[in-house]
Amino acid sequence: MKTVLRAAALLFLAVLLNAEIKEKPGFFALYGWGGELSGCMEDIEKTGIKWLRVGGPVPSAKTDKCLLDAAKKGIHCVPVLANKEAAKKNDMKAWRETVREAVTRYGAGGVLWKENPSVPPVPVEYVEIWNEPNIEFLEPPEGMLRDEIYYNLLKNAYEEIKAVNKDIQVIAFNTAGGTIIKSNGPPVDGMFQKLKYFGWLKLITEVHKRGGGKYYDALGVHPYTTPNSPEKFKLVESIERIRKEMRENGSGEKPVWFTEVGFPLVYPNKGNVKDEDEQADFLLRLWSLSAAHGVTQVQIMYVTDIIYGPDNSKRAFGFFDNGRWRKQAASTKVMLDLLGDPPVLLNIIAEGLEGFYAYEFKGKTGKKVIMAWSSNKGSEERELKFSGAGAVLIDKMGNKKPEAAQNGKIKIRVSESPQFIVE
Repeated sequence: MKTVLRAAALLFLAVLLNAEIKEKPGFFALYGWGGELSGCMEDIEKTGIKWLRVGGPVPSAKTDKCLLDAAKKGIHCVPVLANKEAAKKNDMKAWRETVREAVTRYGAGGVLWKENPSVPPVPVEYVEIWNEPNIEFLEPPEGMLRDEIYYNLLKNAYEEIKAVNKDIQVIAFNTAGGTIIKSNGPPVDGMFQKLKYFGWLKLITEVHKRGGGKYYDALGVHPYTTPNSPEKFKLVESIERIRKEMRENGSGEKPVWFTEVGFPLVYPNKGNVKDEDEQADFLLRLWSLSAAHGVTQVQIMYVTDIIYGPDNSKRAFGFFDNGRWRKQAASTKVMLDLLGDPPVLLNIIAEGLEGFYAYEFKGKTGKKVIMAWSSNKGSEERELKFSGAGAVLIDKMGNKKPEAAQNGKIKIRVSESPQFIVE
């Protein structure tokens, strides 16, 4: 009897402890609306990606289905919360109701999971407050600027969420733009005077000035660089600029998320990359730079190609194209299979000197994996220190080639297309 009771007590303790352990968010993530994500769930599972950004109305029937379909495969969802009518009227009561309904439906012990007891719950643990509030996706009330209404939205959402479940993490800002080099849109730290669109950094700074730094757990931006590479737009320096802003004007440094970013094959005004190879190369480089500099999660725009409603333009970001995996999907799987999720950086070997980049990660199997490329055109020979007798070179599509080491070094040819060097 004592043995049975002791076993039962240990089981209860294990369940209790597991319930309290919050899973660290995965690094690799995809963005889509509920319907598109549900339609691609089998392919998403095959890539190994376990985290999704869910846009569209929340709560809604399509979001419900997406979360249930994802949960069946152990995939986590991060919904984007918004209520445009409440924002336009500065109606914080209606906004709080929207937020409360979402977290009580989708969070731990939520209504969705109680309504569907046959599905092992994967409750929402992270939410994003608004999508790109620095531009037209947030319409301020008459006489208010974006920083003021967004501060109100963020403060009220944070308070409501923490009152329901203090463990749910709030991701703020999720701005259009996130690099210190400007491609289009308003100046990084200024605004379009006529439209009152804020630069991404200006919105963050102004909300911080109002005291908004204490009303979020992580900071999200959308650091698009298309049609250029992430290095050309100083992605690494941009990450540090975000952290500097949090330290100096917020309430201390918090995790950085890239809550939307990607490289389209088709985009208005020549904003597209040239082909699937460049799309995959730029994405792998984005993954690597972000992982090496501590970005918590990168949510890639978009699971499928879309027709953008406001101007009816095609935007070919898709990971998947009518069931076909684009090269960016296949190469992401290669990287994820080699490095695991999240990737663990061991050493920065080279970062930009003469265009050469090389990062050493802890491989999924425990072996070291070096990821290397050049931002220069063409290919060039580089030499790396290497302790073993040889290595396997793996290209972005998973093709392997053995390479011998000599005198503690290995010679490789690098190009704009990243390759993996495995012990």
